[in-house]
Amino acid sequence: MGYYVNHPELDHREFLARHAIEISPANACVDDAYLPCALADNGAFTALVIGYSQEEIDCVKAAASRRLVTWYLVPREQLIPFLPH
Repeated sequence: MGYYVNHPELDHREFLARHAIEISPANACVDDAYLPCALADNGAFTALVIGYSQEEIDCVKAAASRRLVTWYLVPREQLIPFLPH
């Protein structure tokens, strides 16, 4: 897995509350305005994974059988700081 949201001022849940809407895993797909993000609960910590490609989305979905994952749609402009240029 590749890119994560690690906001300097907001924890994952605060970031999602401000910028995202929850979706079903079936609706996790890349489009021009939004990217899906997966909040993965790893027990000791959470990770907010950016679904920047279909391959990345498929990897997160495959790993979901081993951890609790909730999907969200986030506007691309909110994710720019966390993606490579």
